Amino acid sequence: MGNNLKLRWKILLCTLAVIVAVTLLITTATVANIRYNADQEINAFRQAELERNKAALKNLVDVAYAEVASTYENSRDPQQAAASLEKLRYGDDGSGYFWINDTGKPFPRVVMHPTVPALDGKVMDNPKFNCALGKKENLFKAFVDVCEANGGEGYVDYLWPKPTKNGLSAEQPKLSYVRYYKPLNWIIGTGAYIDNIDEAVALKTAATNAEIHSLISRILLSSLAVLLLSMAGLYLVAKKFCNPIEKCAVFADEIGGGRLDAQLNVTTNDEVGQLASSLQSMGGAHQPDHAGNIGRRCRSLQRRFPAGRLPGGDVGLAGGNERHDQAECRQRRVRQPADRRHQCRRRPGG
Repeated sequence: MGNNLKLRWKILLCTLAVIVAVTLLITTATVANIRYNADQEINAFRQAELERNKAALKNLVDVAYAEVASTYENSRDPQQAAASLEKLRYGDDGSGYFWINDTGKPFPRVVMHPTVPALDGKVMDNPKFNCALGKKENLFKAFVDVCEANGGEGYVDYLWPKPTKNGLSAEQPKLSYVRYYKPLNWIIGTGAYIDNIDEAVALKTAATNAEIHSLISRILLSSLAVLLLSMAGLYLVAKKFCNPIEKCAVFADEIGGGRLDAQLNVTTNDEVGQLASSLQSMGGAHQPDHAGNIGRRCRSLQRRFPAGRLPGGDVGLAGGNERHDQAECRQRRVRQPADRRHQCRRRPGG
């Protein structure tokens, strides 16, 4: 099918394919780069939110630690020191609290838990507390281990049901900060749910995706507009380039068909103009020879048929070439003026 297309359309289709391919490559690279930068930005946002939460938790535990230390130093009573945190709350809704557990092995014992007093004094070896650090480690054991490994303080992440207006929700990610109080071998800690970070990240991801989709739409519309303008310009250029070639092809067909007086009107100075000039020279060079050949064949026929007229209907008098020469001679006699027709007549005494 491609062999039947005109040159101008081949040029246009090839150019269109190149433009579309380049546009797709640029669009893909642009979107991939934007997506990569967006992922980096989202990860940085997540990390920044996490660090902000960590800093807030550390500041809160530092306050509780100072309260316990001050109370115990003044009273030397562990129960009074623990009670100093029992009613201490923080947060907009007052749901934040502090707990205390010891460093017992293999599992710690709760010293004070303000929201679940039933846990006070119990060893935390229940399997339901195996929810820490993403590897089902005992939560309270992890509090002790992280303090021992990090100089008396550290963070522990885990999953825990979240209180809501309708009761406890499914397990949600939570982060705690704990600090070791050496005089009593206590671990003082507090925690906060960090599912709000995931919600903020989800909103930011949705906004980024919407921005990317909008950008892709703008790129496609701009590319389409550029493509249409480019194709219109290329069509005019291809037409200007191909028209002289088509004229040369038509001229060559006319010369091949015997029209040696055909004219070729191409005035460009480029390669196509040189081709047109060469074709015109070839046509002009063959025109006298062709006329001379017709004249010689006519005289040959007149010598072979001296009856005063050329045979017409008797097929047996001449072969195929002679019949062709006879026809050309008749046409020549019709075209020639009367004062030159003696060239095709038998001369007296011939």
